[in-house]
Amino acid sequence: MNRIILIGNGFDKAHNLQTGYDDFINWYWDEWEKRLFSCDGIMAQDEFLSYRLTSRDCMSGWTNIMFEKLPAYDESKRMLLNWANTNEYKCRKENKSRLFKEICETWKSCKNWFDIEEIYYQLLNKETLEIKKINDDLDLIKQKLCEYLSIIEKQISPSIINKSISHKLYEPIKKNDISVGSKDAWNTEISNRIQYKDEDWYELVSTYKDDSDSVTRICADIKSFISSCHSIDENYFNYQQAPEYFFLPNHTLLLDFNYTSTINLYLPKSDNVILDQIHGKLSDPDSMIFGYGDELDDNYKSLQNKKDNEFLRHIKSIKYLEAPNYRNILSFIESDTYQVYIMGHSCGNSDRTLLNKLFEHKNCVSIKPFYYIKKDGSNNFLDLVQNISRNFKDMSLMRDRVVNKTFCETLT
Repeated sequence: MNRIILIGNGFDKAHNLQTGYDDFINWYWDEWEKRLFSCDGIMAQDEFLSYRLTSRDCMSGWTNIMFEKLPAYDESKRMLLNWANTNEYKCRKENKSRLFKEICETWKSCKNWFDIEEIYYQLLNKETLEIKKINDDLDLIKQKLCEYLSIIEKQISPSIINKSISHKLYEPIKKNDISVGSKDAWNTEISNRIQYKDEDWYELVSTYKDDSDSVTRICADIKSFISSCHSIDENYFNYQQAPEYFFLPNHTLLLDFNYTSTINLYLPKSDNVILDQIHGKLSDPDSMIFGYGDELDDNYKSLQNKKDNEFLRHIKSIKYLEAPNYRNILSFIESDTYQVYIMGHSCGNSDRTLLNKLFEHKNCVSIKPFYYIKKDGSNNFLDLVQNISRNFKDMSLMRDRVVNKTFCETLT
């Protein structure tokens, strides 16, 4: 039995890395404050916006606005930017991008969470005349996001490793996590493991433990347990008495949806642990997939029927064909039964095509979400499960495979 661990943005955030879309937008506006502060002329602009001073008493330029209009200037409060946005009769603001305007308006109205890819898809279904411009703007946003994440990437070092997360990444499979419909698969796995040879156990335990003394001790405990079972009855097995490492996954696929390298901090030196950065990585910007992936949506068929490839330019399931990552995932899920861990992935609709494939596959025996505690003491377990449910066509299957909250844990 194997395990697939979905690594999402919440995984980075659990390491105090500001990698959310809201962090990115905040950074973007902070950069605009700096741009206005250093602008000598009357106009400042980038790919998405321009601000032009129009009032006669402001013709001295942006550098003087701070002294003439904002004597108590504080850069951290974005005072120049706020002045530009609220003084329409003295400053003309031009939005050059419909997509970016929608993103900013949604960002302002959302108190907790928003998804740039979801906003892009909604606009894709509204627009017909500006589709190429919308796609070009999404490429520009990806470039900006890459610039921002490159700054965050510098914070990734062994000093941020979380021991609790490290333990959960490679912990044994728990019987209570297994769906009712997969009990036969669980029993078959147990029967197979009873037949493992000493070298099989040593290789398996060594995948998750790098201390030779610990490996030797764990293997000895497992061997002693199996011997005690056989001494009673060749077919006897009481899993309740089995050492926890008896249930280690044979192979682990770290399915990383992030562009950052945080998960690399936890990679053991073993071929039994596989890393698949399905959306590409920051160190190779050309590999980064940024768009939408929900072929189950009712509107997706209408986009295909438009017979204009611009509507499919940033569809993830098509972009996956540019690299072997997706096919590698298919090979993995066909090779054996597997449990799914969800660590920091919101399971939103922008990845629904892939997630539906993983969640409803015949070899999936369990889906275990790791939730987080909010500042007010509440948690996001219900939100996460609701999102997971949208990735299923069969709701009965969903209720069996998703581990109930009693047996779930927080990510940190």
